[in-house]
Amino acid sequence: MPELPEVEASRKFVEDHCLGQPIVRAEVQSDTKVLCNVSAQALEEALTGRTIVRAGRKGKHLWLELDQRPWPVFQFGMTGAILIKNFKGVCYKRSAANDEEEWPSKYAKVLVELGNGVQMAFTDSRRFARIRLLQDPPTESPISELGPDAYLELPDNDAFRQAVQLRKGSIKGVILDQSFLAGIGNWIADEVLYQARIHPETLASNMTSEDCGRLHRAIQEVVYFSVTANADHENFPKHWLFHLRWNKRPGSLDGNKIDFIKVGGRTSAYVPALQTPMFFTTSKKSSRKEKTLDGCKLAIEKVLKARSSVQTSRKSRKAKICDTKDEVILEERKTESNVFAESEAARAIVHEKPSKRRKKSDPGDALESRKAVTKIVRRTGSRKAGSNVFAEGEAVRAIVHEKPSKRRKKSDPVDALENRKAVTKTVRRTRSRKAEVQ
Repeated sequence: MPELPEVEASRKFVEDHCLGQPIVRAEVQSDTKVLCNVSAQALEEALTGRTIVRAGRKGKHLWLELDQRPWPVFQFGMTGAILIKNFKGVCYKRSAANDEEEWPSKYAKVLVELGNGVQMAFTDSRRFARIRLLQDPPTESPISELGPDAYLELPDNDAFRQAVQLRKGSIKGVILDQSFLAGIGNWIADEVLYQARIHPETLASNMTSEDCGRLHRAIQEVVYFSVTANADHENFPKHWLFHLRWNKRPGSLDGNKIDFIKVGGRTSAYVPALQTPMFFTTSKKSSRKEKTLDGCKLAIEKVLKARSSVQTSRKSRKAKICDTKDEVILEERKTESNVFAESEAARAIVHEKPSKRRKKSDPGDALESRKAVTKIVRRTGSRKAGSNVFAEGEAVRAIVHEKPSKRRKKSDPVDALENRKAVTKTVRRTRSRKAEVQ
């Protein structure tokens, strides 16, 4: 898959064999998916008769500077490549087109023949590449929307750190973003994160200054070395992750297992023993689909500790609630026993025979006994409404059914009238309290 080193090697390849040569013939395949806002005929007319002055590049985009504008711009996509007949060009790790197959390639989208007889073709087997015709490529979209070139315009360490810490999401997604750094693709991102010992899912905003420094240094070294090696993977250092990351094959690097996860929709190769996770992205899609356990022991222990503490607090809360319930039950039982005792005392006083309490001839003592009964009934009623009604009912029955001969002399009409008034008051008070209870 072409990334910055492969596109830079293609730029050098064009300059080595095509500069200063006029284009005598141009053939463009009418593929509307690859041709972007330009027709095949318009592109042929813009190329025929023009001379290639220079080849430019930014990120993964390459353009040919002709002696007259507009200029053709090639975005390589996943399988875009520049091939020149009879010359060995850039060799990708995985490519469906190469310079040894029958010429012209069946995947060729643009084929030009130069004045010296050299034939150059731009091929794309998977049709993810884009070909445009622009007046000034560096100042027009999409090249104008790119971030600094990772090889020619890499910011210094401090500016890089500030830019990283302001970003959201995983660090793998940040460095793959072409508006952040232009030219870094999937294999370079995996390589620099491995060299910096940073987990691909680490949050960019939580990166320390030391982490950013290691990552900045790794980007410089990996990009510079791969460009110097002319993107020839056979010349890459043997200790690089690049050699073992393809096709998700199980393997190990220096005795450490290589694992694969998806970050930002891209397959990521990493070494769990060296790239331990600190912080993770909060993406719901990735958290549902990805169930990676490597390096998550610390997080799992924290979750288990939190659960145990929650369970302990729940148990203690339940114990407190049970103790409180027991205390309430005991208090209710005490109250019920007190009410029962006082109601029994009221019954004893009411049903007690007058001969045992006072002499029949003492009306003042009878009145005092009635007042005592009334006080006990009221105190009992404040604690238990049902006992109140029962006690007063018993008192009324005792007074009403008591024989006049045992209370007063028959010849005393005043005493009989007072007794009736007392009974009437008690009955009214009893009815009002019944109504309150209801």
